[in-house]
Amino acid sequence: MITTIKLIQVFVLFFVSSVFIFYGIIWLRNSIRSNKDYDFKNDVKRTFLKPHWKYSSFLNDNNTGRIAPIVIIIGGFSILIIGLMKSF
Repeated sequence: MITTIKLIQVFVLFFVSSVFIFYGIIWLRNSIRSNKDYDFKNDVKRTFLKPHWKYSSFLNDNNTGRIAPIVIIIGGFSILIIGLMKSF
């Protein structure tokens, strides 16, 4: 039997994971629609090799990166799946 606490946990889980998923989708959509040419090598450097306290791609509107939003989308789905597996 599902208790009220479980329902609240599942609701919070869906909320948190959907925030990650939709943020990643919006960011990826904007980067694909951008007029700039996509440079995979520069995107890998900027996403994985530069410290985020020096360069935050989350706050840069001119960013054409596509790796970081995909990582955020995968993370959102992972939170959802693992959370649901642990809840039930």
